[in-house]
Amino acid sequence: MRYPIAFLLVFSTILQPTPIYAWSEAGHFLIALMAYDHLEQKGKQKVVEILKHHPRFNEDFAPPSKESDPQRWQIGHMGYWADQARKQPKYNRPNWHYEVGSSVIIGDKSKMRIPTMNAELPQDASLNTPSLHLTQAVELCKRVLKSPKSSLEDKAIALCWISHLVADAHQPCHAGSLYMERVFERESGDRGGNSIQTKQKKDLHAVWDQLLGEKHSSATKRRMQEILHDSECQHAANLAVQKPHGLETQTWLAESRELAKEHVYSPPVIASLSVVARGLSDKNEPVDLPVEYLKNAGRIARFRAAEGSIRLAKILEYCLEDR
Repeated sequence: MRYPIAFLLVFSTILQPTPIYAWSEAGHFLIALMAYDHLEQKGKQKVVEILKHHPRFNEDFAPPSKESDPQRWQIGHMGYWADQARKQPKYNRPNWHYEVGSSVIIGDKSKMRIPTMNAELPQDASLNTPSLHLTQAVELCKRVLKSPKSSLEDKAIALCWISHLVADAHQPCHAGSLYMERVFERESGDRGGNSIQTKQKKDLHAVWDQLLGEKHSSATKRRMQEILHDSECQHAANLAVQKPHGLETQTWLAESRELAKEHVYSPPVIASLSVVARGLSDKNEPVDLPVEYLKNAGRIARFRAAEGSIRLAKILEYCLEDR
């Protein structure tokens, strides 16, 4: 996927590093809130009602005391809750957040252990199945939300997860990994950028995670308005839901892999890693990402947020429609 170069070279702020796992809290809040705003009033009411049945609603969805709009905070937190659940063994599903396989392969493929993605959802899969990956987990959440046999508690959990996973699928580092001869030959590759240190952040994955901000704050609201009033972003979002198979997880992941090839693992990143690949060093040094790399990445993140939010809204409409 290519975005207009003239628009890719727009400034985007990169915040300070922090331990995170996907789009940071601000990114997930932003995407969930924009998706909610895309819904018709009836759809919004259903989301609010289902969310109240979350088994940890009282504990995890209590807004900060100074929050001016508690309900919108809860909707935003709906998109982030799956990361909060990493500290809750009963609900933690680490594999669900990403897809296995390759985004980029450099070198002799036969020397690498590259896993094969399995998009088929097992019939007996449930919200308690930890072995699923992103594609399967999205399908599971759809199944739970659509089924009249699902409890309201399960629907609330699935609602939070699908809000999180649709956003994750639009983050290029969640769609696959880099496999590089003599550098990343193991089954996990570079772990979606987590194994590539940078001078700007803890690692390459963290750089991309925080492009939409770090913690939810008034800055999140300003960034959301910027995206909503950006005609290029909104045009891309409208095309995203109109394209063939535009509401399928595999489409989102394919887009993310293309972005990873062109923009995540760009020449400056590969050049730094090639020192080890050529046997000139036995250690990867932190990559110093050029300013233009960061500007491009920031713009891409905004496009992906716009596309992910409108797709999430369409998925929720489909899953929650009356039957």
